[in-house]
Amino acid sequence: MRALVAVGAATMMLVPVASAAAASLTLHAPRKVGATKYFYVRAKGKGKKTTNYLALFYTLQTSCPSTYAAAISASHTIQVQTKFVSKKFKVKLGPVHGGTSGSGRFCGYLYPKASGSAWAFHRPEAAASRRVTFT
Repeated sequence: MRALVAVGAATMMLVPVASAAAASLTLHAPRKVGATKYFYVRAKGKGKKTTNYLALFYTLQTSCPSTYAAAISASHTIQVQTKFVSKKFKVKLGPVHGGTSGSGRFCGYLYPKASGSAWAFHRPEAAASRRVTFT
């Protein structure tokens, strides 16, 4: 009987344990758009919690800041919109207006909903970027 229990325990150790799904975020925006045109940025993905915080920024830099707090304090970075989203989401952000010719990057950050402001200094659960050229 002991041998069967030991074999059963060893077998259970080999069975993979299902882990929590990773958070994801994807941004969709036109690659080229007229500087005087209005358009929307679409975001879709899923978070780990029931309620998540989605933040969208526009930057003239070649890469996105690593955290929400870094994006707030960075030069040449503008906060476009923030929104609370559900665990699985598909949202339309904007409307956005170009203003001047040139290129930039939209940066999206997905954080779990939390109280206080310490979360803003940590890396997001998911981040995405999308380059846009205004003509």
